[in-house]
Amino acid sequence: MTFDLRNPRLRRRLIIPAVGVILATVLYFLPTGYFVVSPGITRDVSGMISVGQGRGPGPGRFLMTTVATREANAWYFLYGALDPSSELRPESDFVPQGKSLEEYIKETEKMMRQSQDYARAAALRALGYPVEVKGDGVRVVEVVPDSPAQDNLQPGDVIVAIDAQKVERVDDLMKAMSEIPIGASVDVRFLRSGQEQRLSLKTVENKTRPGKAMIGVRTETLNEGFVFPKEIKIDADHITGPSAGLMFALEIVRQLRKDVDITGGRVIAGTGTIDPTGKVGAIGGIAQKVITAERDGAVLFFAPRENFPQAARAAKRIQVVPVASLQEALDFLTRK
Repeated sequence: MTFDLRNPRLRRRLIIPAVGVILATVLYFLPTGYFVVSPGITRDVSGMISVGQGRGPGPGRFLMTTVATREANAWYFLYGALDPSSELRPESDFVPQGKSLEEYIKETEKMMRQSQDYARAAALRALGYPVEVKGDGVRVVEVVPDSPAQDNLQPGDVIVAIDAQKVERVDDLMKAMSEIPIGASVDVRFLRSGQEQRLSLKTVENKTRPGKAMIGVRTETLNEGFVFPKEIKIDADHITGPSAGLMFALEIVRQLRKDVDITGGRVIAGTGTIDPTGKVGAIGGIAQKVITAERDGAVLFFAPRENFPQAARAAKRIQVVPVASLQEALDFLTRK
């Protein structure tokens, strides 16, 4: 078979599909600066957690929930805009400025490991077990612009004392700052490149905690470690991020309580970060997680109190319960 490319009709028949293929390829690789957040999967956390001599699996289950997050090329951008269960969010919501996607992924892996320790600590403390926490000071992660710390402290500095109060962990820093009035001067002792330094900073009001004083740093505990009285193994597989903390803690409590199954035989899903004291924090993708939980048969969904309005709007059949702490969730599950 031969083709005469001088034939105008034949040229049109060849050019139109070729242009379509080129356009589709361009749209596939064209970045938009957005991510598509869609419903993900649930995981029965009893299969991820093992507490020595703890309760085994029962009829009730705790489910952690995830979202599927994908960089949006032009095609996925269109999908995210049209799909009512998905959400388009700017890349800056996921990848902090100045960081690569690979660096962000490593941070979320670290967050998952931290959430596991926090879940262990919160669950054991809720049951009356002693948990020892250790740290080597508080490392400055970020300096708040236009704050007293600007041009005085810098990322990497390690705060070891505030007004002669020893600071080993972030909790120590927060406790010390809570006792200092707004506008007062504080003596800050810190390490920079291993050398101890001191300076005096005048506090200002914390915009995120009205009525409280701050010097203007975001921090993390340096070499934070816990001493647990019981062995608790957690295998999160490939899942990253901190938002499974609440469900991990609930499952640890379930396995340790021999007197009652706190699930009550129900399939219970939820989400929320947790700190070592049991405080539950807000997460992203709450609507998609509620949809995922409903799809997989959960009858109850624990949502961080700050996320409750969005979670309630997404729910059709599932009961959404707002909680601000692990203890609130346990009180709800065990009330008569």
